[in-house]
This record gives sequence, structure tokens and C-alpha cells, in this order.
Amino acid sequence: MAADGLEQSLLDAVRDGEMLDLAGDGPVDEAAMRSWGDAHTVSAALIRDLVRGRRDIEADPHGLRLRGARITGRVDLANITSDLRVQLVDCFVPDGLNLCDSQLPGLVLDGSCFGHSAGSYDPPVDAARFTAPTMTMRGAVANADTPSGAVRFLGAHLGLLDCDEARLANTSGPALHAEFLRVDHSVSLRDGFRATGVGAQGTVRSGSPTPISVGWHATGRGWRTPPVPPCTRTVCGWTEPCSCGPGSGQPARSSWSMPTSVCWIATGRGWRTCPDRPCTRTVCGSTGPCSCGPGSGQPAPDTPCSP
Repeated sequence: MAADGLEQSLLDAVRDGEMLDLAGDGPVDEAAMRSWGDAHTVSAALIRDLVRGRRDIEADPHGLRLRGARITGRVDLANITSDLRVQLVDCFVPDGLNLCDSQLPGLVLDGSCFGHSAGSYDPPVDAARFTAPTMTMRGAVANADTPSGAVRFLGAHLGLLDCDEARLANTSGPALHAEFLRVDHSVSLRDGFRATGVGAQGTVRSGSPTPISVGWHATGRGWRTPPVPPCTRTVCGWTEPCSCGPGSGQPARSSWSMPTSVCWIATGRGWRTCPDRPCTRTVCGSTGPCSCGPGSGQPAPDTPCSP
């Protein structure tokens, strides 16, 4: 498909509320993406224009829906407030995505692969101060060589964040930079989610008591800051130090796989039965309900941890 024809096809899809699928039944792994040629190539400038509403079409409420594209150039959506929902599914974005200070009604990046240009310090996915009710990166890949992080959520405000099955890797810094990230409902990092980072900042960098920071404190996996106070967890009145990371005498791990049970994220080691009151957790001073067991509406794991 010629470049002009592909551009018109995307404009038509946005107008009609359809998904423009350039991959079909073909493979969408990273190796296949790197081999994609002109038939899959979409300009980052076109995506920016559509999100800004600069093309002469009336966008359907389904928004921009694109699958199996190789996007040339860094997708620059910074400083844009738009009513257009964006879905980039199974796309190859070698120069990355800039969402800084933007606001969208929803963002789907499932299965897409992100990088950054050689010598750039920009994260492959830079969502600093980004605002959206939902953002999903299920099965997404971000490969970085920058101290800024593979994915950066610095000061972002999200309703829900789903990164299940995602793989984040950085050879020069943290995999996930989430300082001052605010999430209203939940963060999901399960089903084979994997992050690898290096350096003093650890694999995951976070400095605020959001659900994501509670998880890292509780499990001690990839957590480096804050060094004071020492990390402890209190579950149904039982208090003890975290099993690794700050305050435990054990180093934080720099490469890990997130366990699949939400309860392991919530308490570090399952939950303890509290027959007379709902189960709560307090991690480094932040208290909230357990995500399973008494008071949560969810069943407890088969094997609770013993005091």
C-alpha cells in the first residue's frame, strides 16, 4: 500500500470508528516488527495531527485505532488535551512516545514495542504528568539505554493502569520511573510482568504512597527509596520488616518477575486471617484494605503465611 493510500486508510478508519489492522493474521513479535516495510509504515506526524484534530474529518467516538504499524519518528503528543481515545496495538515505535503534560480520554498500548533513538536520554514511553482515566500496556515491550527510565510516569495521574505481561528493560537506569504517580483505582503488574534495571535507583523508582509504591515496599523487589524510615508491613496487627530492600538487611533485587497473586503484591507474603475485623495492611506508614481475604470480597489464597 502506498504511503498516501495508507494515510487515507487511517483517516477513513478514524472517521468510521474502525480499527486499521495492518498485521492481519501475521506475526507481531518484536523480530517480525523489525522486518516491517512500507506496507506497515505510518508517520508519527500523522498521529499527532489526528490527536490534535488538524485533519479535515469528524472522528468517531471510538477514536484512533491502529494495529500492526511501524511508526516512523517519535510520537509527540506532549502538551495536547484531546477528546480522541488512542489505541496503538501491536505497533513498532522505535523512537518512542512522548505523552508529557497531555490529557486523553484513554490510551491503549497493548502489545506494542517501544525504543528510543541512539544517544537520546528520552524514555521510550515518557508519560510524565500525563492524565487519563485508563492506560493499558498489556504485553508491551520497552527497551531503553537511558537514566530517565524505560517507562516514566513522573507525576502522572491515572484512573487505572494495567501493565500485565509487559516487559521493561533498561541498561542505564530504572525500568519504571513512577515518582509521584497517582492512581485512583488500581495498578496491575501481573501475569509474567517483568522489569530489569540497573544503578542506584533500582529497577522501580517511586517516592509517593500510591498503590504501586506499596507493592514495591511490601515485596522489596526493585525498591531502593526512601531509605528512611525502614520498611515494615503490618497485616491484621502483625508487624515485621520487609523481606528485602530498605530496613531488611537484604539488598533489593534488580531483576525479577511479578508473582501472579494480587495478595502477594498487597502484603508481600499472602495474608493472615482476622476473624473479627476486615484485613488491612500498613506498609511504610500507608494503610489500606487487603486486596483479598476478609473485607475484600475476594477469596483468600489457599496457603496463608504463618506469623
